[in-house]
Amino acid sequence: MDFFVSPSIRIPFRKSFAFRDEVNDVRDKYNELSESPNHEHLEVWADQVELQVTQRQTFAAELRKFLSLLEDKRVEERRQRLASRRNEIKERLLALGWEEDDIESSPYIHERAKEWDKLVETPEDPSPLTDRIWKNLYAKLRPLLKASRQERLEYQSLQMQARRRECLDKFLKMIKNQERPLLKVKLRQPDSQALRRFNRPRVQHDVFPFVQDALDWPFIQALNERNLTIEEFRRELEQHRNKIEIHISKWQNKTRRFLVDLVWKEDTEPSDLLDPPKNMDRDAYAGLSDNQKVLLRADSLFYPEKAAGLATIRPYSYDEALRIISPSYRLYPNDPWDMKYYSEPESPELDSIHQHARAQEVARHLLKDLGKSNASFLEINQFLYTCQRCHDKEPMYWTEIIEHYLQQKHSFTRIKKQASALAQQGIIYRNVHAPGNKPMIRPCKPKKPVQANVWRCNLCAKKPMSLYVIAPKPNLYRHLLEVHAVPKHRLDLHYRISSSRLFWTDCDIRYIYWQEEGDELDKDNEEIEADNGPEQEREDKDVKSMDGEESSEGDDMAS
Repeated sequence: MDFFVSPSIRIPFRKSFAFRDEVNDVRDKYNELSESPNHEHLEVWADQVELQVTQRQTFAAELRKFLSLLEDKRVEERRQRLASRRNEIKERLLALGWEEDDIESSPYIHERAKEWDKLVETPEDPSPLTDRIWKNLYAKLRPLLKASRQERLEYQSLQMQARRRECLDKFLKMIKNQERPLLKVKLRQPDSQALRRFNRPRVQHDVFPFVQDALDWPFIQALNERNLTIEEFRRELEQHRNKIEIHISKWQNKTRRFLVDLVWKEDTEPSDLLDPPKNMDRDAYAGLSDNQKVLLRADSLFYPEKAAGLATIRPYSYDEALRIISPSYRLYPNDPWDMKYYSEPESPELDSIHQHARAQEVARHLLKDLGKSNASFLEINQFLYTCQRCHDKEPMYWTEIIEHYLQQKHSFTRIKKQASALAQQGIIYRNVHAPGNKPMIRPCKPKKPVQANVWRCNLCAKKPMSLYVIAPKPNLYRHLLEVHAVPKHRLDLHYRISSSRLFWTDCDIRYIYWQEEGDELDKDNEEIEADNGPEQEREDKDVKSMDGEESSEGDDMAS
C-alpha cells in the first residue's frame, strides 16, 4: 500500500490526508492482515476503518461549522464594539467643538491616516471609553485633528478660488459675447451644396483679457480675499460691472498696442490701413481704431513661442495667436483633499507672441498678386486658394498657402547651397515660387474631389535635394518642365511609379479638386458688415496645424 506523505504541516492539495503516526499504524495493520491467508479479516478491518473515517469526517464538518459560527460571532461582537467606540469618539469630539470634516483624515497623508486608524478605526483593544482612557486617547488625537483641519481649510480655500475663477470666466465670456464683432463676413450662398462648408459666415472679435489677467486686477483680488461664496461673488461682479469693463478696456488698449508694435513700424505703415471690398462703402470701417485696423489686416501675422523651434512656422492672425497661448483648465475636483494634486495655470505672457516677419513678406506679395494689398484677414480667408506656380493644386486657406510658399522658399534656399553637386549631376532646380510677373495664387471653387494615381519625381528624390514630390501625370509633367527644365520626360529616368503602388496600397492615391476653366471666383462677391450686433454664439474657426521650416531669400535658379 502506497501513501503520500506531506513534507510540511500545510494541508496538501490532495483530498485525503492524515497524520504520519496514523498512516504508519494503518500501513502496518494492512501489511499484517494482507499476509494472513484469511482475507475476511482484512475486509472486516477495512470496513471498520472506512466507518471510522466517515464518522470522523461527519464530526469534523459539524465541528468546523460550530467553530465558524463562534468566529463569526466574535468578529461581529468586535465590529459592534468598534462601531460603538468610534461613534462615542465622534460624539465626544463634536461636543468639544470639532467638525465632522475635521474627523475625516486626508487620504494622501499616509502616516496621519495610519495613526488615526490605529487609534480609532482598528485599535488592538477596543475597550469602552473610560475617562482615563479618553484623556490619554484625546491627547493623541488632538494634533492629528489640528493638522487635518488646517490642511482641509487650505484645500477648501483653493477649491473655492477655483470656483470663483470659473464664475469670473463665465462672467467675462458673457461680456465678450455681448460686444460687437470688429468684422463679420457673410458670403453669398453658393449654388453647390458641396461648397457651402467652405463659405460660412465668420466673425473676428477684438482682443479680450484672459481670466488669469482678470484675477490680477486689484478689484478682483480684493473680492477673493473676502472669501465670498459663489453667489455673493457673482452679485459683486454684477454690481461692479462698469469697473470691470474699464479694466477690460485698459487691457485691450495695452494688448493692441503691443501687437501692433510687433508687426508695424512707422516707416512701413501704409496710408490706407484697411480697405473694404470694392462693393462696399469706403467708410465701412470708420468705427474702428487704427490699431484695430492694423490687427485685422491679412498681412498682420504672428506665431506663438511654443512653435519657435520648428523649421517653418505656421502664421496666425492675432486672435488665433492669443487663443493658442491661452491656458486650458482641468476640472477642479469636488473632494477638497484632491486639490493636493490640482493647480491653476499661470497667466499667459504676451511676450510669447512674436511677429512672423517672413510670413508677412510672403503675404504682402500674395495680396499684391490678388490686387488686395490692404484687405482684411477675414475677407481673404473666406476663400480657398491654389498655387499657380507648382504641381501642388490642393486648395488651401490663407495661412496654409502662405506656409506653402515659406516651405518652398526654405527648400530652395537649402538646395541652392548644393548647386555644385546638382551641376555635376546635370540637374536644374528653379525657384518657381519667387515673386514676379506670373500669377502666384488664385481663389478656387473646388468641385467634388476625385481620386487619381500619382507619380514621383526622380530628380527631386536625388540627393542633396531629397524631396518627396508626387503628383498626377499632368501636374508632374509641368513640374519637370518648369522646375527642372525637362521638356521631354522619360519614365524611370525623370519620374517613376510611386513605390507604394507596387504593394497595392492606397498611398499613391490623392484627392484632386478639379476646377473647370473659367470657373474662377468673383473677387467682389463678399458682403461684409463692419458694425454688427451682439453675437449669441461664436463659430469656431478651422485651424489646420502643420509644422514646417522658415527660410531666407534665394536666387531664382540653382543648377
